[in-house]
Amino acid sequence: MRPIWPCIGRRWRCARPVASREPRRQSAACAPGAVLYNPREFTKKGSKHSMLGKQSKFVSGAVVALMLGLALAFPASAAPPEGMTAEQVAALEQRVKERWQALSDADYGRAWEFSTPNYRSVFPKELYVLQFSYAVERRLTGVEVLDYDAAAAVASVTARVMSKPLKQTSEASVAIGALPLDIREKWIFIEGQWWYSSSGE
Repeated sequence: MRPIWPCIGRRWRCARPVASREPRRQSAACAPGAVLYNPREFTKKGSKHSMLGKQSKFVSGAVVALMLGLALAFPASAAPPEGMTAEQVAALEQRVKERWQALSDADYGRAWEFSTPNYRSVFPKELYVLQFSYAVERRLTGVEVLDYDAAAAVASVTARVMSKPLKQTSEASVAIGALPLDIREKWIFIEGQWWYSSSGE
């Protein structure tokens, strides 16, 4: 099809009448007997191919966004500290989680069992449980092994905890809610097992 004259703004073009096209209102700038059509309606930009291309781009963008979200939600594990294997790190993290689960359950006698053999030989369980408050709620949210002293077999760990009192005593405490805490801990590797080191050991 051969256009004859462009109309105002070059948006519509004039052509000879074609049965497959819907005639539009004639403009004074077009030749007598011509009909108007929009060239964009017959290009790839306005065709089914263009719609498929847009859908493909949308799907590709959605896939990229999903992968990014998964990467943020499940970040790659950090390399273990020097002197530790990945298995040792995993075992230590499990011990830290089990101890904090006991604290969250207010099972302080169970938490005492994670202390070093030397500590347990000096401080009996009955005295150990007295140092904790039953009015505080604790919930472990993360564990990070920071470094490891191979000579002393001591690992430094950060336990990320959400803590709040079970009984809210003021409007301010209600408004604040749970507080995030980063608690530094020392764990000692003795005879194939990790043990929690209390302050002063």
